[in-house]
Amino acid sequence: MNFFKKAKSLIIPKTDLEDQLNSTINKLGDSFFKKLESVLENRKNDPYNSNLSQDQIDDVIKDYAQQNMIIAASAAAVPGSLGVIAMFFEITGVVGNQLKMTYDIACAYDKEDLINRDLLIDIPLHALGVDTNLDKIQNIPSGGIIESAPELLKEKATQLATEIVNKSAKKSLVKFIPIAGSVLMAVWTKSNTKKISDAAIYFFDKNKTLKLKQK
Repeated sequence: MNFFKKAKSLIIPKTDLEDQLNSTINKLGDSFFKKLESVLENRKNDPYNSNLSQDQIDDVIKDYAQQNMIIAASAAAVPGSLGVIAMFFEITGVVGNQLKMTYDIACAYDKEDLINRDLLIDIPLHALGVDTNLDKIQNIPSGGIIESAPELLKEKATQLATEIVNKSAKKSLVKFIPIAGSVLMAVWTKSNTKKISDAAIYFFDKNKTLKLKQK
């Protein structure tokens, strides 16, 4: 039997695991929706963002990637069935940083007036392989993007939660590998943060063409 399948069957019964994951998805969707507003308010009120330039983008990405690696490594150290619970706090913290990073990259490309809640969540979805039609609104003039109704934004937030949890569920099993589990989770989280930063750069840079990557 595959190690990860065996580990899952020993730790949490399948039905219980599925119930926990579905509950986690719903809670994360609500959390992501709330973070859209809080991140916008937080970043708009930070004068540093308006002064960001393109030559600072690499440092911005590196800083958020390091923060997320620390969060992931810490959560991966939680043993037993508490790993699923820890995963909620891990994902919430990581995604919050990724939303901030997306906003900061927009500022570096002088697109702060363009960024809204739709873009904050569509860019991570695009990075995860979900077609959000970003290519159709790339390079649109400031003020030309109409923000979706709250109900649709909530659906997008839940979709993001679903994509992340589905991809994290198997990865979360490495939490039960002593020491190596923390390292693997940290590296995987860093990789996801890089994918989102790439999607943001390709969207906000008028000289680049945004393409959808396969899941």
